[in-house]
Amino acid sequence: MDKKDFYKEDFSLSEKIFWRLKKISALFGRIDFDVLLFSLQSAKRRGGWPLMKFLRRKKITNIDGGENILNYGAYKFKVPADSLIVADLVAIFSYRDKYFKKNFLPSCSFDGPYEMNGFEMKKGDFVIDAGANVGIFSLLAGDIVGSSGLVFAFEPVPLAADFLEKNILLNKRKNIKVLKFGLGSKAGKADFNLFSSLEESLVFFTGGREKIELDIISLDDFVKNNKIEKIDFIKADIEGMERDLLLGAKEVIKKFNPKLSICTYHRPDDPEVLSAIIKEFCSDYEIIFSEKKLFAQVQFKNNR
Repeated sequence: MDKKDFYKEDFSLSEKIFWRLKKISALFGRIDFDVLLFSLQSAKRRGGWPLMKFLRRKKITNIDGGENILNYGAYKFKVPADSLIVADLVAIFSYRDKYFKKNFLPSCSFDGPYEMNGFEMKKGDFVIDAGANVGIFSLLAGDIVGSSGLVFAFEPVPLAADFLEKNILLNKRKNIKVLKFGLGSKAGKADFNLFSSLEESLVFFTGGREKIELDIISLDDFVKNNKIEKIDFIKADIEGMERDLLLGAKEVIKKFNPKLSICTYHRPDDPEVLSAIIKEFCSDYEIIFSEKKLFAQVQFKNNR
């Protein structure tokens, strides 16, 4: 699919049917029949509580009602009572988990994974998780990089950061550092609009139920001030502030050439603007797109 197709907002009914059938035909014969039927439903019927109930019925996840803990394999995620964070779980783990990778169509993975073929975190990596929320990606990254690696989990929203810390303790991880800051172009303060759920809690636009002032730092300053010797992978899902993060990471990008996995769906011009910033800092980056993400890496560092 051409890049422009990913950002087309006015798909006709025939186009929607065509792309859905194309995805189904590509996976037909190797996915669970229940998943196939589930995939054919509308987006509304595939998300939120329907997805939660479906995964519980398939015994992929379950929730401890008393403690409100979402159990998935060896992972435990303490979440708010009304959380639908399971959609993020499917998206983030869909590349690493055999069941999700085999069975779930891309349209069921919501935002999609932060890794793809040839573009992955490795043992010993130092990872930036910008917009860590309750820690689903942080915990996955922590397991992949192991004891020789580190994950710096940035989450400025107090409620989300509280759950993030609880989940790190609950899963007994020692290689994840919680930083209660947002990442921007420079140090300072910024107004954030909070929404009713943690899935939408870190929003830089208007319309939330409450506005709070949060601390912002630049990645360049953080790395310099803490004498960090390398950054290998940057994941960012920060509700429209992705370009600010990149602008504040100029020296990190130029010096370390980290792999970049950046969400591109928050602002209409994200794909073009984010690509231009990356290329300006380092022209050696190769950039490719999924439906909602940008993946960038310097090719000669693929096998480091």
